[in-house]
Amino acid sequence: MSAEPLARILLVDDRHDNLLALEAVLKHPRYELVKSASGAEALKRLAEHECALILLDVQMPEMDGFETARHIKLHPAFREIPIIFITAINQDRLHVFQGYESGAVDYLLKPFDDDVLRAKVAVIVELFQKTAKLKRREGELAQLNTQLQREIRERKHIELALRMAHEELESRVRERTAALAASNQALQCEIAERRRAEAGLSASLREKEILLKEIHHRVKNNLQIISSLLNLQADYVTDAKALQCFEESQDRIRAMALVHEKLYGAEDLSRIDMGSYIRSLSDKLLRAFLLPGNVTVSIQAGPVFLGIETAIPCGLILNELMSNIAKHAFPHERSGQVQILLQRRSTDQLILIVEDNGVGIAPDIDLTSANSLGLRLVDALVSQLDGTMQLDRERGTKFTIQFVSVAPALPQSMKATTDAQPNDKVSNGHSPASAEALPLHRNGTEAGR
Repeated sequence: MSAEPLARILLVDDRHDNLLALEAVLKHPRYELVKSASGAEALKRLAEHECALILLDVQMPEMDGFETARHIKLHPAFREIPIIFITAINQDRLHVFQGYESGAVDYLLKPFDDDVLRAKVAVIVELFQKTAKLKRREGELAQLNTQLQREIRERKHIELALRMAHEELESRVRERTAALAASNQALQCEIAERRRAEAGLSASLREKEILLKEIHHRVKNNLQIISSLLNLQADYVTDAKALQCFEESQDRIRAMALVHEKLYGAEDLSRIDMGSYIRSLSDKLLRAFLLPGNVTVSIQAGPVFLGIETAIPCGLILNELMSNIAKHAFPHERSGQVQILLQRRSTDQLILIVEDNGVGIAPDIDLTSANSLGLRLVDALVSQLDGTMQLDRERGTKFTIQFVSVAPALPQSMKATTDAQPNDKVSNGHSPASAEALPLHRNGTEAGR
């Protein structure tokens, strides 16, 4: 905390010894004593220094104390300075009243008590210092008030700017909300329209599926009618070779009809399960040709799905090869084994193996130029599938056919199933023999088929 500034006290007396006496009495570290020998000099000193108190002699030449006091009180800058008259001559009541009328706060007579003078001066000086402190505080408060008013104006300006920004933001939010509401309404309309379109597409799809099933059903029925017509016509054929042609044609028609029958009963009309097809075809052929009871048929066909454009040629190939086996591989109640393998080697590569350990095909028979329509038909169908065919005569007869077919997508229920399935063993009413993996060994002499 800073020390209090010195309080200036103006001593006015025309006698130098009186000034020295006052100086001796009032000498104090807190006071700064300024001396003046006349009223005019006192006014000059007041203009130079701010004084807390004036001790003024009454009897002075040229300008007495009363006149000096009146000049001081008339000046705006000096009128608040307290004046104490000190005199030894003018002691009557009239002069005392005149002193108070001149603006003095006190009137002391000489000889005065030193302690009383010190006390009066101390009180006035303390009052001056407290007043000065209050003025300084007022100045500081005024400065703080000015700063506060400036901050209030700035805050009001900021609040106004924030209010305007808030209003603008609310306006933008309302506009954006309205735009989003309009977009949401348009989206709801679009969703409703899309749902109606999807419902229409689903209904159309169901209608087309029903229609496609009906088409497969009618094609199957028509093929069966053709087969029945051929069967009726065969009753009037007396030539054995012509009758055999009729029967083979019926078998081929039944093989194609079976494809449409499988598609008609399937949930997915775009593909056929070839494993189920092969088992059904094998069963029909076994019943048709009445193979000996000691001939066992083993089928290995995993979940291989083919489209109708691939399934029909593949079914016809199987029909020809299995018919050939049934008619020629096991003459005279000969026992043996037949194995059929169909599996997918890659995404677009399929392999079909039809193998038996019967009497075999004569080595001089060429598939591409054979007299047998069935074998020539197999060769043509393999070419239609852009495939390759190999014939192995070493141990019976083994046809290995590889062809290309893009795999249709598996249904969800089939995704966990692998291509490796247990062997299906089919026999013509007898207990199935052990279906060991081929190659099969031929018993007896090889003969042409």
